[in-house]
Amino acid sequence: MHISPTLLSREIYYSHYKYFKSKIFFSFFFGFEKKCFFRRKNNNFASQKTNIMSFKKILLWSLLSTLTLRLSGQEQSYAKEIINHLCSKELQGRGYAFGADRKAAAYIAGELKKFGIHPLKKGYCQEFSIPVNTLPKARAVQIDNRKLQAGEDYLIAANSCSVKGKFPIVILDAKIINDRNRLSQFVKQDFSKKALWVDTSGVLIENFERMYQLWVNQNILQAELLLIPVSTPLMYVPSQNQVPFCTLYLKRGMLQPERDRNITVNIEAHFQNNYRTNNVFGILPGKSDSCIFLCAHYDHIGLMGEHTYFPGANDNASGVAMVLDLARRYARQTKPKYTMVFAFFSGEELGLLGSRYYTEHPILPLSQIKFLINLDMVGSGKKGITVVNGTVFKREFNLLRNINEEKQYLPEVKERGAAANSDHYFFYEKGVKSFFFYTRGDYKEYHNIFDSSANLPLAEFADLEKLIKEWIEKI
Repeated sequence: MHISPTLLSREIYYSHYKYFKSKIFFSFFFGFEKKCFFRRKNNNFASQKTNIMSFKKILLWSLLSTLTLRLSGQEQSYAKEIINHLCSKELQGRGYAFGADRKAAAYIAGELKKFGIHPLKKGYCQEFSIPVNTLPKARAVQIDNRKLQAGEDYLIAANSCSVKGKFPIVILDAKIINDRNRLSQFVKQDFSKKALWVDTSGVLIENFERMYQLWVNQNILQAELLLIPVSTPLMYVPSQNQVPFCTLYLKRGMLQPERDRNITVNIEAHFQNNYRTNNVFGILPGKSDSCIFLCAHYDHIGLMGEHTYFPGANDNASGVAMVLDLARRYARQTKPKYTMVFAFFSGEELGLLGSRYYTEHPILPLSQIKFLINLDMVGSGKKGITVVNGTVFKREFNLLRNINEEKQYLPEVKERGAAANSDHYFFYEKGVKSFFFYTRGDYKEYHNIFDSSANLPLAEFADLEKLIKEWIEKI
């Protein structure tokens, strides 16, 4: 899911703030068996017969339940395979260092070809250019003699430039920011070849504007490093730009101003103004030329140095897996009611760049799209789904909700208004009817190293697929 880009000052400020086990299975039935058959001798035959029948019903119900669980697992095995591969070290977080995005695009195109899904044009890919800053090497971050762990103790801001060396730490905290005279004296010093620790916790509300002005102060911007303590979970956001300094977000407590004196870093950044990446498309002709457009972005936020990458299981290997699994299922069936387009966008995390490019350079006319469903972060679901544009397209949303209420696929189908937060947006702006589905639940990993295939629950994955297919048949 995309985080809208902000000004550097706002970006810096924002950063502050099952299955049954066999032992249990047999223990469960042994308990009922004893109850049904090892009864006292004075029980009459009819009672024993009733107990036997009850046991048979319970046994049948339990076997069916177990079979359902197994089938559900089998239904998700292909999706799990896709997610595992997309989250592997080989694909390095599906970012733009070392061509990981192109590896992911080739893999997706290969899956479509395997199912007999046709390319949308001559090939499966639509190439376009993006600006992107990458961090291919980040060999060390050390405070005095303590080596920090990338992704757990710190993150490097994605718009950072290269920096290498050992720098003394200068402290800027609320005591200085809240005191106008002290602050005016503080900013006059030379910050070049220094690391500036900026802790805004405790800054008074009336001084927020003063704090923003710091980020355009020319002396402040001479610092080699900005060090920002973060209390909330560390979250990485990719960037289309590179600024002339490096920012590190440190988990609060990693640096003790009264004790720590120096920080040593070795970070290599690489900015490309015209990096070539690809959208991927497949098409399955239906009984009607009018098409259903199923899409998901396959890019994620890549890596931060050679050894730290962001797997992006929920965001958005889950969406890619669902679109591919739907493609696989439709390809096995008779001709679908509508022509089915399966789309996989790049550049979403950088600002919906791939989907925007397609709407400006459509291969299939936008007027041919009957409805678009965008799947982004669909790996949880214990609390149901939210449907962006649900309040906009009420008839289609009510159909979706009614199907779910009848079949009880998901705990809840919740509506939401329009939002520019994923790849449906530019299609919607061009007049294409569209929904964006994301699941809700207890899964909290987002834009960090812990959003992994192993951690992803896929709680309502199969049932969401069923809901989508039934809705498409009835729309």
